[in-house]
Amino acid sequence: MFGEISSPANESGLYLGIQWKGLRRLKLFGYADIYRTVGSASGENFPVQGLDLFSEARWRATTADEILLRLRFEDKTDSYSGDKMLTPAAFIKNRSAVRIEWRRKFGDASRLRWRIESSFVDFAGYLPAENGIMSYIDYQRSILNFLTLGARFTYFITDSYSSALWQFEYAMPGYMTTAILNGKGFRFIIFSRIKIKKYIDIWLRYAQTTKEGESTIGSGNSQIIGNSNRKFFIQIDARF
Repeated sequence: MFGEISSPANESGLYLGIQWKGLRRLKLFGYADIYRTVGSASGENFPVQGLDLFSEARWRATTADEILLRLRFEDKTDSYSGDKMLTPAAFIKNRSAVRIEWRRKFGDASRLRWRIESSFVDFAGYLPAENGIMSYIDYQRSILNFLTLGARFTYFITDSYSSALWQFEYAMPGYMTTAILNGKGFRFIIFSRIKIKKYIDIWLRYAQTTKEGESTIGSGNSQIIGNSNRKFFIQIDARF
């Protein structure tokens, strides 16, 4: 479904995307998305409208190095319910984010990636403004054509969930996830792929998220006692 609201909400809008490759080493991408709902949107008692602007530049500094700069800005209707308010107040919440990334290849066998990203959220005076920042370093190396090893370490600090940062992770074929990083802590991932001839791939992955000053992680049936969430995956792909 193409829209800002995930459920049917009588939404209308205008989306425009652009891609420019005028220079050999520089690529520019961008889009603008203007949207609004005719009536009340899911979870709100009033119509929702917004403006989402995205721009990204990728510069091939050398044959081995690429530098990325991404800017994103979004205005979107939100609500605030104070203790003495009979009905929620609607306002325009602004969220902006900046990402800088450096990627380097060491031949065909290994690659290194470093990223820093920050977010800023303004609640139009109804709540204090919030900030978030995240940085990670990622390394992957292939050994002797049958073994691939990789690791990523991320440190993050945000004022709350509202200023959280999302980190996309491709774990193994058929499994992708987006880690939501909020609060203060770190996330650590190690993985490997073992190739047995042409027919079998064995994927191993360990991921751990640790938050400082927390006694539990999550809520409801998925709540974890303690400040660390650890997951281990194994997948075997066989081709016939």
